[in-house]
Amino acid sequence: DGLITWRYRSRQPAPYLIVAIAPYRVVEADGLRVFHFPEDSAGAQGMLQASLRAVEWLQELFGPLEGSLALNVMEIPNGWGSQASLAGGIIQEADALRDRNQIRKFYHELSHLWNARDLDTPSPRWNEGLAMFLQDRMAIELDGWDGEIAALEQTKTRLLDKCGGNQRCSDVPLRNYGTEAMTDLSYSVGRMMFATLYNVLGEETFDRALYGHYQAHKQSGTNTDDMVRAFVDVGGPVARRISDDWLESTAWVNRLNDASSLQAMFDDYRN
Repeated sequence: DGLITWRYRSRQPAPYLIVAIAPYRVVEADGLRVFHFPEDSAGAQGMLQASLRAVEWLQELFGPLEGSLALNVMEIPNGWGSQASLAGGIIQEADALRDRNQIRKFYHELSHLWNARDLDTPSPRWNEGLAMFLQDRMAIELDGWDGEIAALEQTKTRLLDKCGGNQRCSDVPLRNYGTEAMTDLSYSVGRMMFATLYNVLGEETFDRALYGHYQAHKQSGTNTDDMVRAFVDVGGPVARRISDDWLESTAWVNRLNDASSLQAMFDDYRN
């Protein structure tokens, strides 16, 4: 009589369970399923194909996941807030299905599945900065996106506007964003930190650090010191200098302000 019963069970321990109850349609392939609103069927097919390519890319970068990947992606209305959990799946705001230029938002959530459990309490949430960096890199390598430099320059301008002078974030380092309730800045400051590590250390060294860090900590969990150690172990003193500037202090403010360009800043770290 119009009554429908859903039964949901988590495959593994999870902090929450996402229950996909809506007038959804589903497309699926190779263990990936996209629950979508009927009017977004074309976008769901595109997201499914993007999922398959992105998962392969992430597996190559980080190595095997801690758990099995049987992934549900569920469309939600814009403004509800996207989230990702290896056990629960991904809830993704609708614009990522409706506008191909917004697929980076989905790459952001997908990359979080390769985050080792965060042991910092409260966390500075540097993994959000990593996800911001990786969403751009995936868009470049998988989709031919060419907006990275412009996006980083916009981030630079916003950070200098927000943190220049005597404003609070000019004195609080990224490591302390959790205790100071400033994790809204973790996305942009972290993004610039990881972009700096990538451009200064080079792709091979950067990727080796990410792979080694995740594989060493995917079962035990990780903290900020573990992440720093992973980059310093492969990147040496220059990785430590970048960490000191972007994580342990606010020296990055002067770095951004004094450099004639981002490339000039990257070159300065190498010298």
